[in-house]
Amino acid sequence: MIINFGGPLLMRDSRANVLTRYKISTKQTGDAEALLTCCVDEIADQLVRAGGDGCYVASLTEKSSKTYTHAIAFRHGVPPEIEELAELLSTVLTLTPVRGIDLAISLDWHKQPGENDDLINTEMGRSIQYTKYATYPNGSSSRREWAKLVSAMSKFVLEHPEYVEAGAITAPPGHLSNGNSYGEKLAKAIARETQIPYLPMTANGERLPQKESSVIPDLTDEFEMEMSVEGTILIIDDVFHTGSTLAGAAAAVRRAGASKVLSLTATRTLSR
Repeated sequence: MIINFGGPLLMRDSRANVLTRYKISTKQTGDAEALLTCCVDEIADQLVRAGGDGCYVASLTEKSSKTYTHAIAFRHGVPPEIEELAELLSTVLTLTPVRGIDLAISLDWHKQPGENDDLINTEMGRSIQYTKYATYPNGSSSRREWAKLVSAMSKFVLEHPEYVEAGAITAPPGHLSNGNSYGEKLAKAIARETQIPYLPMTANGERLPQKESSVIPDLTDEFEMEMSVEGTILIIDDVFHTGSTLAGAAAAVRRAGASKVLSLTATRTLSR
């Protein structure tokens, strides 16, 4: 779908989007320095929330509207941490909102088109392939890829102003609901790296989707958290497919008392 934000035409991908370009301008407003961005609203909103009371949304000039979609003005200049966030959001995928989740992000696509129009794993996709489906999970290459995956996701959590404020990390349980699924192990490892507490989630296991199923299930009542929570909770998983599992996990977190729910996955599938 192509949408117009009052300036240039921007191709919006319903699966995920990145901040395509940005710059700091001193000519946008009369009393402030502005961060000009070309991105969808979900990305600009992250920058505005990070700016807090120190920023406001300004109107684009006729000239800048040909290249940018948003102008975020800062009366005392664009802080370095805002520019750092803009750089971060140009390297990760902000996903279309998922039911019950305030902000969903993936580090990268799972696959990307190759030279012969075939699909090949991205770096993050390769890390999952070499660890989740490894023939020798304790081999040196698998352990190296696992460390790379955990490090990349943990680094993002610590660098994003909303994610680093999470009060706890959780993960939707796997089919066995024994706490040892790949996603749960990943969440626990990230919790250790970021020093954010990990809280388990349970499932009855009766309606969890199988990989070969083409039906998108409603998992609203499938997961539960046994303890009460509050504030911001971060849901971790390895791959974002349809969003149904994350939506089910978000419903459980909301029932447990969370006021804000974030999700982070290593990759997002390329196909719809």
